[in-house]
Amino acid sequence: MKAPLFIRPLSADERLVLQTGLHSRDTFTRRRCQILLANAEGKTAPKIATQLGCATQTVLNALNAFVTEGMECLREKSHRTKSARTFLIQDTSAEQVFGLLRSNPSEFGRDPGLWTLSAVAEVAFEQGLTSRPVCEETIRQTFKRLGVDWMQAKSWGYPNLHDARQAAGLAG
Repeated sequence: MKAPLFIRPLSADERLVLQTGLHSRDTFTRRRCQILLANAEGKTAPKIATQLGCATQTVLNALNAFVTEGMECLREKSHRTKSARTFLIQDTSAEQVFGLLRSNPSEFGRDPGLWTLSAVAEVAFEQGLTSRPVCEETIRQTFKRLGVDWMQAKSWGYPNLHDARQAAGLAG
């Protein structure tokens, strides 16, 4: 059986911050303060969980967060996974990726005719427009962010980007 997890002794300043946090409007901060103060008084994770009506894992998460982050653990972090990226292709590169559509795929060693999302993704990486290979959905979302409908854009054969953007209704 694992030994119960206890945090280090709290300084007077930390204890004051935690006691003040008990009156916070933010429920996350208030719950973390309750957990840390109870543990500092010698209560184990299961007992704290029972007392507060939460899961033992919630208590363990709070205690481990205090061990690694200190008082920063009182601020709620994003729940988004660390692997999730908002935009893998930034604005400047997005315009350049969009610019690929004005050329023929055969110029880049691809089958002539219509662009495919995978071909755009491969060429964007080969041309250094993306820092790493990206998936088709990243390309689709990049075009969507630019206001471009992929189903129409893949067949554009316009000689320059201005004409393509005008056809998409993005330029006057």
